[in-house]
Amino acid sequence: MVRLVHGQGTIIAQHIGSNNPTSEGFVLYANYQYASPPVGGIANDLGYNAWVTGNWPYGLLYSNNIGNMSSENWALSVTVRVLPTGTVPEIFFANVDTGSSQYGLGFGSDINGDQIVSIGSTKFTLNGGSTYNNYQLIYSSDTETASFWIDGTEELSGIVPQPDSSPASLEWGENGFQAPSQQANWNLVSLEVTPEPSAVSLIILGSGFLIYVRNRNKKNSAPTKPN
Repeated sequence: MVRLVHGQGTIIAQHIGSNNPTSEGFVLYANYQYASPPVGGIANDLGYNAWVTGNWPYGLLYSNNIGNMSSENWALSVTVRVLPTGTVPEIFFANVDTGSSQYGLGFGSDINGDQIVSIGSTKFTLNGGSTYNNYQLIYSSDTETASFWIDGTEELSGIVPQPDSSPASLEWGENGFQAPSQQANWNLVSLEVTPEPSAVSLIILGSGFLIYVRNRNKKNSAPTKPN
């Protein structure tokens, strides 16, 4: 299978770096009954810029309406780290509602800071402490299933969505009513419509062929040594 990396398609909604998501088209939903949620940008966090959410017991999420994507091929890419909390539950999430179904990822960390990610009933623990990792869901409208990737390696395939008639949207943030000690630093949350994997293969093949032709022409046009 050809992996559709971030940037090969048309971006539908995206948060990047330490930008305030509300300046990128996202709407913040939170329970303001007691106080404003502590969110903000952070620079050079282990070499990444990120937007911080957490330390908020009533849940908050960012949402962006994306239009119906039931018949589209798409890729969700998330780069995030969850700080050590001493708890296992994956209380942070990123969901794609296509207009007819939903895919979702959950993020957390254990007492050692090792990152946890779940999709459906399947859970992965990434050894190495509290570090940034990239997670991708790549959906094919032909098979109506998705594949799941961690740092460029495919971990699951043939994933079916949950039926959902909610308005089409990209949502990310934290689940409500959790202990106020959790924190997630979001470097990237991006949803893009992607070309067919076969088309990407042709693009890659064509690029390789052009490089070959260019190098061959350079070789053939190189000056020859005089006798």
